[in-house]
Amino acid sequence: MSAHHHVQLPATTPDDAADLARWDDDGAPPAQPRSSPNAWLRVGAELGDRLVALSGRQDLLVTCRPGTRSGAPAAFFPTLGEVEFDARLFAPLQSHEIHPGTVGDEERYPAAWGVFVHEAAHAAHSVWTAPAGADPRVVEAALLLEESRVEGAHLIRRPTDRTYLRTSARTLVMPDIAHPTFQGIEHAAAVAALVLGRRDVGILDASETRAVADLCKKVLGADLLDTLTRIWSAAHQCADHDATTMLAHAREWCDALDIAAPARPVPENLTDLLSGAVGVVMDSAAATDAADLAAQAAATDAMAARSKERAQDRA
Repeated sequence: MSAHHHVQLPATTPDDAADLARWDDDGAPPAQPRSSPNAWLRVGAELGDRLVALSGRQDLLVTCRPGTRSGAPAAFFPTLGEVEFDARLFAPLQSHEIHPGTVGDEERYPAAWGVFVHEAAHAAHSVWTAPAGADPRVVEAALLLEESRVEGAHLIRRPTDRTYLRTSARTLVMPDIAHPTFQGIEHAAAVAALVLGRRDVGILDASETRAVADLCKKVLGADLLDTLTRIWSAAHQCADHDATTMLAHAREWCDALDIAAPARPVPENLTDLLSGAVGVVMDSAAATDAADLAAQAAATDAMAARSKERAQDRA
């Protein structure tokens, strides 16, 4: 059952109705409904309907409102069967301007839709659960490896979503750089997993990620980076339900860092260096996407012009 069947909401709130009535007889343009938290319930319901196709699941609820309980732009809660989504991702659009239930409407807010696709990938593929008593550090490492794993798995099912996943990377990765969960060498390793892991599943191109690859090689050392690359590549092949193997990869990740970290000096401005390198990657990806869109538009215009010429010749 989709989220639409769980949540019912009038088209306008009482305050909205009062606004509309006030505008009725003063000659001004019709008022637009205000984007109150309740107004986002319809958007969440429509997102829930679209989530069925994106995730292959019909048992999930989508909540959409300004802000999230998790503090992240969006999050998937496996035990609750819920995806929460921060309505502020749609800015500057307001709730009455957003209609995700209409296929194609997502082209108007690609970054927000990319985040939603990412959470759909979690809903479809983050099926494993850590057993009680699992080492929290190992679980955290497994969740880090999971980020690119689920996007790679989603891309196999829905390759046309690649553009949206590329766009979402700026929203998802940059906050992790500015407010890192990991510190020191582990921070650099996490950035490598988030950016270069996406490279290796085909979300980002190798030419776009060179700035992060070069910096991480310098900070981590070639041997450690090679080891970490092998670990996340193995994690990409992990089955959705296989918690044992996923946690084994995460344990290997932690062990590799523990062995190498004492010998690796940490630059004092590491966070700034990582932010700068990731910014270069995201700017490069954005430029590539813009060029691709321009090329597609030019090809479409050329095809339309040829069709018009042929029609005129037949006339």
